[in-house]
Amino acid sequence: MQDITELRETRAKLAAARTAITSAVEARGASHANPKESEMFRRLTEQIETLNDKIEEAVRAGQDNPTSRAVAGAIARATNCNRPGADPGTRIGDHAGAGDWASRAADAIWKANSFDGETRAITASSIDLPALVLPQVVPMERPKRIIDLLVDRAESPSNAFEYWTQTTRTNNAAMVADFATKPTSVLTVTPVEDRLRVLAHLSEEIPNRLWLDYDELRAFLITELYEGLLDALEGQVLNGDGTGENFTGILHASGTTAVAFNTDVPTTLRGALSTFETAGVQPTGWVLNPTDAAALDLLREGGTPDMFVLGGGYQNGPADSNNVFGTIPRLVSPRVPAGKALLADWTKVRLFTRGGVMTQLDPFSGFATNTTRLRSEMRIGMGLLRPSAFAVIALS
Repeated sequence: MQDITELRETRAKLAAARTAITSAVEARGASHANPKESEMFRRLTEQIETLNDKIEEAVRAGQDNPTSRAVAGAIARATNCNRPGADPGTRIGDHAGAGDWASRAADAIWKANSFDGETRAITASSIDLPALVLPQVVPMERPKRIIDLLVDRAESPSNAFEYWTQTTRTNNAAMVADFATKPTSVLTVTPVEDRLRVLAHLSEEIPNRLWLDYDELRAFLITELYEGLLDALEGQVLNGDGTGENFTGILHASGTTAVAFNTDVPTTLRGALSTFETAGVQPTGWVLNPTDAAALDLLREGGTPDMFVLGGGYQNGPADSNNVFGTIPRLVSPRVPAGKALLADWTKVRLFTRGGVMTQLDPFSGFATNTTRLRSEMRIGMGLLRPSAFAVIALS
């Protein structure tokens, strides 16, 4: 991230150049700028708006806060950290100077509250945690990830983003005689403007002694916070109701392909696949609720105990049930409501991100109780590029 001072200086120069254009137009008594001036004015305005976004991001990151900047400088691998007791020339993070997380945190706290030997009052700030590692604490089990199907991801250059969603595809291509009018195919796309949302949560307060004594606890909590964001993101992609800061998820989106219940569950599911085969959609994944997947696995012919309709079940032994599901990957997730199933080309949903996942700690606000809290957050947006590529199937 560029320094906020440099960003502001650059913005001031661009603003001065833009003012010079309007001054030149006024000086010659013209009512409008010439094409060259108009194009230059437009480009300068775009650059200024981009810088405004970057400056806003830098302010949120604490670059306007001297204490936060001191913390960032302390964490950086600066030479000769000057912390009391450190050897000259050692670097923050080196084994000889501050080899573990606790020492790096101490460096940051000392740096944030000292200047030329004068100790300052402690102010709330944050310190970046080390990179994610595998936890030694055994976490609770999670279902397989829907997010693994969401392979279309784009980095948004600013808080706002735009995408195109296809609403109509009617192919009227045909053989045409000489001099005859060619048929028109209807390929309708609609621009959609949206903005990134902030997905975040906090940990409970944690006694600082645990941070010092148990390395695996730190990694465990970072992992849990990270995975919690993914859990919530999957819930938004499927079930967001579009109110407040929520996405408009697949199950609440307009234009999806509705598949009604027909005779029984296997017939209904196979009918959904036939619908997509007819439309030319190439689905990349099934998703069922665990209850519905279990009911399929245990479905018997005429109630005969050992005669299962799907010999290999929903997920295991797919060769025995390809007549219903094809060779398409199958996933079980509790985020799909019971009584519904999804068949989709999951490449037609795009995730917009900016900056990745950030996990930080606040070791200062809990000074009186000697505790620390973690915060994990991400900026994320979602776009359905072709709603009709998502079949919402009724199983009853």
